Amino acid sequence: LRRRSDHPIPALLGQVQNRVGLNWLGQRANPGDQSPFQILLGISIFAFIWFVISLSFYSRSILSDPDTGLRIEVSQPRAIKGINHAFSFGMSMFSIYVIVKTRRRIRERS
Repeated sequence: LRRRSDHPIPALLGQVQNRVGLNWLGQRANPGDQSPFQILLGISIFAFIWFVISLSFYSRSILSDPDTGLRIEVSQPRAIKGINHAFSFGMSMFSIYVIVKTRRRIRERS
Protein backbone atom coordinates (compact mmCIF):
# COMPACT_ATOMS: atom_id res chain seq x y z
CA LEU A 1 0.00 0.00 0.00
CA ARG A 2 1.38 3.36 -0.91
CA ARG A 3 0.28 6.80 0.14
CA ARG A 4 -1.76 8.38 -2.63
CA SER A 5 -0.84 12.02 -3.03
CA ASP A 6 -2.16 12.61 -6.54
CA HIS A 7 -5.11 14.66 -5.34
CA PRO A 8 -4.93 17.82 -3.25
CA ILE A 9 -6.11 18.05 0.31
CA PRO A 10 -9.77 19.11 -0.07
CA ALA A 11 -9.74 21.28 3.06
CA LEU A 12 -7.26 23.69 1.45
CA LEU A 13 -9.54 24.06 -1.54
CA GLY A 14 -12.41 24.73 0.85
CA GLN A 15 -10.58 27.78 2.20
CA VAL A 16 -10.23 29.20 -1.32
CA GLN A 17 -13.89 28.48 -2.07
CA ASN A 18 -14.96 30.16 1.15
CA ARG A 19 -13.03 33.34 0.29
CA VAL A 20 -14.48 33.62 -3.22
CA GLY A 21 -18.06 32.84 -2.17
CA LEU A 22 -18.47 29.32 -3.52
CA ASN A 23 -19.97 26.20 -1.99
CA TRP A 24 -18.14 22.90 -1.59
CA LEU A 25 -19.03 21.85 -5.16
CA GLY A 26 -17.58 24.99 -6.72
CA GLN A 27 -20.93 26.69 -7.35
CA ARG A 28 -22.08 30.06 -6.08
CA ALA A 29 -22.89 29.79 -2.40
CA ASN A 30 -26.30 30.79 -1.07
CA PRO A 31 -26.66 32.67 2.20
CA GLY A 32 -26.93 30.11 4.96
CA ASP A 33 -24.92 27.42 3.15
CA GLN A 34 -22.47 25.58 5.35
CA SER A 35 -18.85 26.61 4.96
CA PRO A 36 -17.09 24.70 2.16
CA PHE A 37 -14.02 24.56 4.40
CA GLN A 38 -15.96 22.65 7.08
CA ILE A 39 -17.45 20.20 4.58
CA LEU A 40 -14.18 19.56 2.78
CA LEU A 41 -12.33 19.32 6.09
CA GLY A 42 -14.77 16.57 7.05
CA ILE A 43 -14.07 14.80 3.76
CA SER A 44 -10.32 15.16 4.39
CA ILE A 45 -10.65 13.69 7.89
CA PHE A 46 -12.73 10.80 6.54
CA ALA A 47 -10.10 10.13 3.83
CA PHE A 48 -7.33 10.16 6.43
CA ILE A 49 -9.21 7.76 8.72
CA TRP A 50 -9.91 5.52 5.72
CA PHE A 51 -6.20 5.53 4.89
CA VAL A 52 -5.25 4.61 8.46
CA ILE A 53 -7.79 1.77 8.58
CA SER A 54 -6.65 0.37 5.23
CA LEU A 55 -3.04 0.69 6.35
CA SER A 56 -3.84 -1.40 9.43
CA PHE A 57 -5.16 -4.16 7.16
CA TYR A 58 -1.93 -3.97 5.19
CA SER A 59 0.29 -4.11 8.27
CA ARG A 60 -1.53 -7.24 9.42
CA SER A 61 -0.66 -8.89 6.12
CA ILE A 62 3.08 -8.70 6.89
CA LEU A 63 4.02 -11.52 9.23
CA SER A 64 7.24 -13.05 10.43
CA ASP A 65 8.03 -16.73 10.60
CA PRO A 66 8.30 -17.69 14.29
CA ASP A 67 11.05 -20.25 13.57
CA THR A 68 13.33 -18.23 11.32
CA GLY A 69 12.22 -14.68 12.08
CA LEU A 70 12.08 -13.96 8.34
CA ARG A 71 9.45 -11.65 6.97
CA ILE A 72 6.50 -13.27 5.17
CA GLU A 73 4.21 -11.09 3.09
CA VAL A 74 0.64 -12.28 2.80
CA SER A 75 -1.31 -10.65 0.00
CA GLN A 76 -4.03 -8.23 0.98
CA PRO A 77 -7.55 -9.57 0.31
CA ARG A 78 -8.84 -8.59 -3.14
CA ALA A 79 -11.96 -6.98 -1.71
CA ILE A 80 -9.91 -4.55 0.38
CA LYS A 81 -7.65 -3.75 -2.57
CA GLY A 82 -10.69 -3.15 -4.76
CA ILE A 83 -12.33 -0.89 -2.20
CA ASN A 84 -9.09 1.08 -1.75
CA HIS A 85 -8.71 1.54 -5.51
CA ALA A 86 -12.36 2.60 -5.88
CA PHE A 87 -12.07 5.06 -2.98
CA SER A 88 -8.85 6.55 -4.35
CA PHE A 89 -10.36 6.84 -7.83
CA GLY A 90 -13.49 8.48 -6.40
CA MET A 91 -11.46 10.99 -4.38
CA SER A 92 -9.35 11.81 -7.43
CA MET A 93 -12.41 12.34 -9.64
CA PHE A 94 -14.12 14.42 -6.95
CA SER A 95 -11.01 16.57 -6.53
CA ILE A 96 -10.68 17.15 -10.27
CA TYR A 97 -14.37 18.03 -10.59
CA VAL A 98 -14.30 20.51 -7.70
CA ILE A 99 -11.02 22.10 -8.83
CA VAL A 100 -12.31 22.58 -12.39
CA LYS A 101 -15.60 24.10 -11.17
CA THR A 102 -13.81 26.39 -8.69
CA ARG A 103 -11.27 27.51 -11.29
CA ARG A 104 -14.03 28.23 -13.80
CA ARG A 105 -15.93 30.38 -11.29
CA ILE A 106 -12.80 32.30 -10.32
CA ARG A 107 -12.00 32.97 -14.00
CA GLU A 108 -15.57 34.19 -14.58
CA ARG A 109 -15.14 36.72 -11.80
CA SER A 110 -11.84 38.05 -13.16
